[in-house]
Amino acid sequence: MKMASEQRRIYKINSKFLKKHKWDLTLSLNDAMRNYPDLIVALADSQIMRWLDQLNGIADANAEIKSIKAAIGREKGKKNNNTTHTKNKIRNLYSKLYDLQFQKDYVAVIMDSVKDYDRANKGFKINGITYRRLFGTTNGVKNRTIVYINADLYDEIKKRIDNGRNLNIPLVPGKLEAYQALTASGSTPIPQPEGVIVVNDCITHFKEDIIKISDETDGEPILTYENGVDIEHNDSDGFGLMLPSYSAKVNQYLTGVDAPISGMNTRYAFEKGMLYTFNFIEFAEKISGKYEIVDVWGDVRDIRNAEVILTASQLKLWDSYENWEDYQKNCLENGYQFSTTKITPHTLESVRELNYQFVNPYSFNDEDLNELCKPTVDIINDILGGDYRKAIVYLAGINLTETNVAKMNDDFVKALCIMPELVKDPYIKHSIHNQLKKKINDAKKGTITVNGNYLMVAGDPFALAQSMFNLPVTGILKAGEVYQKYWIDRKAKELVCYRAPMTCYNNIRKMVLNNSSDALYWYQYITTALIFNAWDSASDAMNGMDKDGDTNLITDNPVLLRNTENAKTIFCLQKKAEKKLVTESDLIECNKIAFNDDIGAITNRATAMFDIKSMFPVDSPEYKTLEYRIMCSQHYQQCSIDRIKGVVSLPMPQYWYQYSKDMTDENKAIVAPKKPYFMIYRYPDLKAEYTQYIKDSNSNAIRRFRKSIDELCAMDNPPDDVKIFLENYFAKLPVSMNNCTVNKICRIFENEFDGMKFTNDNGAFDYSVLKSGVAYSVQMAKQVKTIWEEYQARVAAFKQIAKETALDKDTVDIEKQQMKNYFIYQCDCVCPDARVLCDIVIDLCYTSNCSKAFAWDVCGSQIIKNLLERNNNTMVYPSLVDDDTEGDFEFLGNHFKMKGIEL
Repeated sequence: MKMASEQRRIYKINSKFLKKHKWDLTLSLNDAMRNYPDLIVALADSQIMRWLDQLNGIADANAEIKSIKAAIGREKGKKNNNTTHTKNKIRNLYSKLYDLQFQKDYVAVIMDSVKDYDRANKGFKINGITYRRLFGTTNGVKNRTIVYINADLYDEIKKRIDNGRNLNIPLVPGKLEAYQALTASGSTPIPQPEGVIVVNDCITHFKEDIIKISDETDGEPILTYENGVDIEHNDSDGFGLMLPSYSAKVNQYLTGVDAPISGMNTRYAFEKGMLYTFNFIEFAEKISGKYEIVDVWGDVRDIRNAEVILTASQLKLWDSYENWEDYQKNCLENGYQFSTTKITPHTLESVRELNYQFVNPYSFNDEDLNELCKPTVDIINDILGGDYRKAIVYLAGINLTETNVAKMNDDFVKALCIMPELVKDPYIKHSIHNQLKKKINDAKKGTITVNGNYLMVAGDPFALAQSMFNLPVTGILKAGEVYQKYWIDRKAKELVCYRAPMTCYNNIRKMVLNNSSDALYWYQYITTALIFNAWDSASDAMNGMDKDGDTNLITDNPVLLRNTENAKTIFCLQKKAEKKLVTESDLIECNKIAFNDDIGAITNRATAMFDIKSMFPVDSPEYKTLEYRIMCSQHYQQCSIDRIKGVVSLPMPQYWYQYSKDMTDENKAIVAPKKPYFMIYRYPDLKAEYTQYIKDSNSNAIRRFRKSIDELCAMDNPPDDVKIFLENYFAKLPVSMNNCTVNKICRIFENEFDGMKFTNDNGAFDYSVLKSGVAYSVQMAKQVKTIWEEYQARVAAFKQIAKETALDKDTVDIEKQQMKNYFIYQCDCVCPDARVLCDIVIDLCYTSNCSKAFAWDVCGSQIIKNLLERNNNTMVYPSLVDDDTEGDFEFLGNHFKMKGIEL
């Protein structure tokens, strides 16, 4: 079985920090870990990391990292190992580990100004290494982040990235850089396919009534409704095919399971996209009657000599090579490895969460809203009831098996499976309550639970096979249809499909499930992906969705089904960037354009327009104008996304979202300058501003009128001075308080859960069950306590930074893991014996009023070992059952039976 790839670490530094050190920074890794931990970030292994290892003489960093971690674990597991010799050995092992994990030749710089970017491109030093600009990744540039590399290695790395392509072919600068940056995608090498054929994409044509939006002239975009428009549709945009035998080979290599997967996302030189499992050799024998096809270069190929079919949309620069042999020769010479970034899951979750973008475009009545929110309300109330079994299902998912339970992280959820009475542990109870508080907070911003799952999307593989054999393309699926095995097995007839980012109601699609015998046979291996048909504009409707790894949330929720009707697809006519022989200055200029990313701002403006729209009747001019502006927001959003390609477009008119003195009365009535109320639960600074405003206004109202704001609003015939006061109060509110859908959802959860008290008082808890039961010295306990105190200070500081800067979840998770690893290292160096360390830390944490998180962060694995020893190495877990008569309890609309396993 292939070992899981280990994460690497790099410096990610703000340009102002480099500027402060005169662009010549000296900062050791140890100093950074202790004093500047935010400068170190984790990265997944990638093609470029593997190249750098190779150039540095490291054969297999992944295996070496695993080996060192195992050695540390063995040292910690030895009895009576608290000796100076062992401590020094562990320090040395950690030093080797960190040196190996840290990639000194690769650094990311966050540009605080364009001027800093220009200066950085002249070269700078960190610890004596001179760095040179390499590229900006697609997501990195949006966050003003550029990758630099050791100047001594630049020429070799650049040569490998270019992979012998024809440099005289004009390209769009922004696209070229995005293709080059694919080498930085987190990926795992997999077995090289024995034969690859690159084919032209599957193109279909059909007619639909659509909406076109264009900004060819100055002023507001032009929106037109056009009927019977011929649509040219690339159904294979971003995906190809792999044989079931190769699919099973990859799965065996990655997971040890000898069975085909539905699909996987791949990387090779200038290649990106999905491969879905489809027996194209059987198709040749049963449908086409021949084995020969013509590849994208015009060469005849025998598909029996291939395990993989790539499409032209996957191999981005195929026309920069003479043929497949030319391309493959360069890949081998430059050390490219055929890799995957992710595979489709073996099983699907049955419960997922909507977000505010998905629900805000609807106009639900009160009955629909309450029905939609009820499952989320019930989940919270069920767990509040204290049933540990339901807590495990909520925290660990519904698809628990003997295999994945044994492999669960060593945390409090696994502890509950070992010893259910630990639900009384104050840390575990507090952790569950924190999860519930987050669930409530998320629900207030539209994140509500439905039966559903997230799935990678594909076009019709049967249609692609027809196309590559030059047969008439019909596909199996008709317009309006999808195929998805999970939902067919559950007798669903229709599904509602969503894709983020989403702007308006036109982006939602209700699709019919096709469960024909042909579909079940030819798509038999694609069980955990969603297949779209080749004959409608659903992909275009969903904000330009392609098939290179995009995902949909799909659900059969009855409220959503009965409130969804497919609106006309919006086609945004965008300018094309100029192709040229790309220079370094062209790429830098593209980066600068893309730095000013405003996708989030555009999305928020559209969301604000929904709240203003809710004030007006459906047939009013104001309502219709706001609908127009919301649809146009999709155009502005797509233009902003394409800025990284060098596309320059007109910005959204300011009078749509910002007051001005010379604004017309018509625009004053519909301007949307404020975020809707529910967004106080998305933005902590907005909530703080709103809370302070309410507090100050209430104080002012009581001082002037001896009544609160609520009491003034409840007055039947308020006097003029009260009317003026209230008009000013509502005009200056930091948020918009109208009745958009998510504001209404927010109020449902506020009414249900605001004021609820979460208490951890559950009687005395005997924390000795967590301990190893060994003796330790006072001196060692003092050393560990010093580390514990540093941990508390570091966590408090990080929480404040995260709150002030509104860090995203991924960044928070990475920073927390970095912090956890650092303090594990600190503790291991002063107390190598895991049993002794566990008892010291448990005594420190559980005899104090401070958080117990330190104990579980640093000693979680030992706590789990201790619990297993006390429980005869057995665990219990909730197992999903089909027959409700076999179940012990019901939760999330499913039935579960408690099962025991012995490890």
